Amino acid sequence: MRFKSQQHKSTFKKAIRKKDKTDTRLMAAMYLLTADQILWNKVKGNIRESRIDYDEVRLDTVSENCYTLYSASKDMYFNTDHVLLSDIFDTKLISEKMYNVIITAINIRRLGLEKAEAIESASVVNQRQKASLNLKKSVEIDDVFDIGNHNEITAASFGLFYGYLRP
Repeated sequence: MRFKSQQHKSTFKKAIRKKDKTDTRLMAAMYLLTADQILWNKVKGNIRESRIDYDEVRLDTVSENCYTLYSASKDMYFNTDHVLLSDIFDTKLISEKMYNVIITAINIRRLGLEKAEAIESASVVNQRQKASLNLKKSVEIDDVFDIGNHNEITAASFGLFYGYLRP
């Protein structure tokens, strides 16, 4: 699972420690809210055991990134559309790092935290030849055979190598 930074990862893990990890709405929203420390400091007092009291949050003055994360978290939590797909695709509005954070939150909301943690991906684009390569690493979870429940994805790796063959 991708995090904006190491601080995001540790803040998120700490924030969800006593939460219901099967609540995909809550997990996706918490993932977004913990991505920015300033935002998290404004919101964390309004996180209850199993809900987020958005009506009590006072953002005051925050950056565009904070507001985007906050709005996207509300979208994940309430199934609203404050952040549109066209906004997400706009590279002038949403940075690559922010895009990756939002896509990871979408995976958490759609697949659940456990499966989202098992997804890793890489992309390579060759602008000159207009070619692209997408790789996705995932581990299927099987409770019968106890596969995928012990963070095995971290032990598997793949590499990308670039070169060309001479004729």
